[in-house]
Amino acid sequence: MCMRSFVTTARLTLAAATLAALAGSATAADLGARAPAPYYPPPPPPPVFSWSSCYIGGNIGGGWASHSSNDVTGAVTGVVGADLGSHTASGFIGGGQIGCDYQAGVWVFGVQGMFDGSGMQGSNTDATGLFVVNSNIPWLATVTGRIGVTAAPTVLVYAKGGGAWVRDNYTVTAVPGIALGNASSTPSGWTVGGGVEWAFAGNWTAFAEYNYLDFGTSGVNFTPAVGAATFPINIKQNINSFMVGINYRFGAIGY
Repeated sequence: MCMRSFVTTARLTLAAATLAALAGSATAADLGARAPAPYYPPPPPPPVFSWSSCYIGGNIGGGWASHSSNDVTGAVTGVVGADLGSHTASGFIGGGQIGCDYQAGVWVFGVQGMFDGSGMQGSNTDATGLFVVNSNIPWLATVTGRIGVTAAPTVLVYAKGGGAWVRDNYTVTAVPGIALGNASSTPSGWTVGGGVEWAFAGNWTAFAEYNYLDFGTSGVNFTPAVGAATFPINIKQNINSFMVGINYRFGAIGY
């Protein structure tokens, strides 16, 4: 009886072991047959900002124009070469600019045209207290080259230089307000300046800029209030300006 129970138990144990082995093999086979995990490539790097683009924009600021006058023939004062004094014509400036830039590494090269209306005006009385020179500037313009370096991918520090033009209107009066003559001229000169431009949103950039414009000394012919013969006054002029502005840049630029 005991022998029969032992045999039965042994058979059951062997059967259980066989089933366990078969189950393990099936599980291993199932695991081996599973598909590999899907591969997800890393996202592409974000686009690098580039200053290579053309742009158009607007600006606003202030200007200070220095004028020094000389009565080269004595037609105003009666004294040849008499000093008519100097003054600073100051006021707002505002206008627009257009240009293109090209970036090579950290360097940016470009060209720009800028035109601004102006409210700069001023006057002075000469040393004798007898004569007054008035001036106002309706507009000024520049065409410049630019070179800059990127302090950060979206921050450009630049210098600029080129040609400049200005429109001047003058009057000369004798105290107490007797008109002697008036003149308009458009001298040309040179300009240098510099600034910082920041790309702050998509294709939009903002900038702050200083410019110096020099027109040297030019002879300006005045039309007399009485009589037909014009008379010259030598006028030396330079302008300092500061402005802030915004540009919209065309083309594929990103962050």
